[in-house]
Amino acid sequence: MDPFRSYYISSILPQLKEIDNERKSLHKKITSITVISVIILTIIVGFLFIITKRPNVFYIYFAIPAPYAFLLKDLIKNYSKKYKEGIIRNLFLSYFDDYTIDTEQKSDCINIINSGLLTINRKYQVKTEDFIRLKHKDNIVCIQEIIVKKNKYEFFKGLLFSTDMKRSINQNVIFFNQSVPYNSKYLNKNGFKKVDKDNVTIFYQDNSSLEQLKPFIEFTSKNNLPLSIQNGKLYCFFPPEDIVFTEKLDLFEPLLTSKYNSNDTYRFIRDEYQRIIKISRLLIKFDETNMA
Repeated sequence: MDPFRSYYISSILPQLKEIDNERKSLHKKITSITVISVIILTIIVGFLFIITKRPNVFYIYFAIPAPYAFLLKDLIKNYSKKYKEGIIRNLFLSYFDDYTIDTEQKSDCINIINSGLLTINRKYQVKTEDFIRLKHKDNIVCIQEIIVKKNKYEFFKGLLFSTDMKRSINQNVIFFNQSVPYNSKYLNKNGFKKVDKDNVTIFYQDNSSLEQLKPFIEFTSKNNLPLSIQNGKLYCFFPPEDIVFTEKLDLFEPLLTSKYNSNDTYRFIRDEYQRIIKISRLLIKFDETNMA
């Protein structure tokens, strides 16, 4: 048997069943609340019609979908949260020592402006999803999904990684691989000089030492990912053109259209696992570069 299928049956499937049972229980409660609401509303509408004799009182029934939609949204949100805290957690722990996720973004967030990798003006709105904190050995790496919108148009999306610098590099430097579609058009280059080395464009300041930056240049060159050192922090960005995003832009979200034990669900989780493998391996390289 395929090793992942064996792991899926023994570990992931029981978790999916538990999450799905909870979802069904909550859905029954929502259905019961909706039925009771319809009964009460029918009594009210009937009473009002008897008193007023006006047919327009029946328009009150149009209010029924609103609370149902609100409760259903909460149900989906709860299912997604359980999935991320259970299934996604276990997949990441195949590579990392610890994993925590904040699905509400109330406590932490990586600031895309501070990363130096994307300049946003007031015409654009930045939305963040799923702040994840991973521990590799004694080092902490944080992940934030970044979505940049202008009005309703979503024009930029990716994963931003961040970790504290382990070495003293008192400079702000930005690295772009020249062979990838993502380029420096998103960057405010004021105050920076430019140099090209090993297929990498480097924006640096006067006090920068290219010899000291060699591990970061090599990482950018080999992995085709933008990298930035800003004020004691190291940042890395997965643009949407990267291989990680070829199948699904909304990362770490559950499949809501199939039964938990269907072949579609298995294939979906398998693809998620492959995606997390890619992310994890790059994150470990990212962390090792920081320690080099």
